Amino acid sequence: MTSNKTVQAQGPRELPWPAGVTQKVDPSFEWLVNTEWAGKAGSYIFNRDGELGGTVKSCARQEGICKWSATKTHVYLNTPDTQKTPESVLKLVVRGSYFF
Repeated sequence: MTSNKTVQAQGPRELPWPAGVTQKVDPSFEWLVNTEWAGKAGSYIFNRDGELGGTVKSCARQEGICKWSATKTHVYLNTPDTQKTPESVLKLVVRGSYFF
């Protein structure tokens, strides 16, 4: 007996976003695109279209699994590590976004 099933390559699984947290990047935070920020566990690169790259192990293991989003007042990081927290995302408050 032979099988006609084809195996398709799967991309990274999508991490769930908590209810009420946007998955879009507000235009006021477009300045973050293509910037790299260092944290305790490694660096984060804010890519276009909400992808979050960098050297953080949970993101480096599976390209495309980590995401970011932003409202006019907050930036959210969604990674396998943040999924282990009660909030499921890391919420950042950005102040002083003007550059002179």
